Amino acid sequence: MQLIASQMHPPISEEFFRVVEEVQFGASVSEALDNLIDRTRDYDLELVVAAVQTQLEIGGNLAEILDNIGGMIRERVKLSGEIAAATAEGRMSAGILLALPFGIAFVMNITNPGYMTPLFTTHLGHILLLIGLALMGLGAIVIKKLVTIDI
Repeated sequence: MQLIASQMHPPISEEFFRVVEEVQFGASVSEALDNLIDRTRDYDLELVVAAVQTQLEIGGNLAEILDNIGGMIRERVKLSGEIAAATAEGRMSAGILLALPFGIAFVMNITNPGYMTPLFTTHLGHILLLIGLALMGLGAIVIKKLVTIDI
């Protein structure tokens, strides 16, 4: 862990330096690693820490376990990139659909300046604006749920 703290770049080196300090001040390795997980809340690091803790308690081939976890993390990163590429069209469509009403309103206001005035000056216009904004917000939430994929 001292090697990781000295050789890696921040912020991970700082976190492992804290683990080393906690162990030097009397905390058990397992407790210091649990604190590391609580601070970082990273799923991949949680897998590595679980493997190290299991190896400390039971024994086993830590190098093989860490190699398997490393392969799994690489696959998750690759899959995350593929998902980002696959959902890019949906994210772009969402941006266009959310910007389109404002763009059309801007163009309409330039081409026919008084046309949209009742929308902003009457009570019914205010209600229609609120309904439109609420529906746009609902649409944004639905599109966000459609293009967000958890791995």
